[in-house]
Amino acid sequence: MTPFFVQIKCELGKAYQVANKLAEAEIASEIYSTAGDFDLLVKFYVDAGTDIGHFVNEKVHCIDGIRDTRTTITFKALPRKPSGFMTPASIALLCFPTGNNRVVSLIKFELFIASIFPSGSSRQHDAMRNAATA
Repeated sequence: MTPFFVQIKCELGKAYQVANKLAEAEIASEIYSTAGDFDLLVKFYVDAGTDIGHFVNEKVHCIDGIRDTRTTITFKALPRKPSGFMTPASIALLCFPTGNNRVVSLIKFELFIASIFPSGSSRQHDAMRNAATA
């Protein structure tokens, strides 16, 4: 499968209508509303060898409410190193541990610390010790 992205500029007030039509057509992998020169960022996958230009022209440009598009063809996805960032829900558990959530939050905190400090480092040890005594 070949991934590519299409930025879509919509007629005023039509971005959600266009997004819904893309979703209903079941041709997009992901659809995002965006700020800036374009209203939507859409990720598509096509079979290898598919003409992306024809796909966009026949499947995307025909949707009412689209004024302009910009297509970006990608080469490959690069490997991603875990960032060490936590979800808002995990951060909330860390900030407000109560009852049984304290155990869960300490486990999540230990996983978070382990992801940002080298294993066995004094900073990792100190952070986990401080969390256990808090």
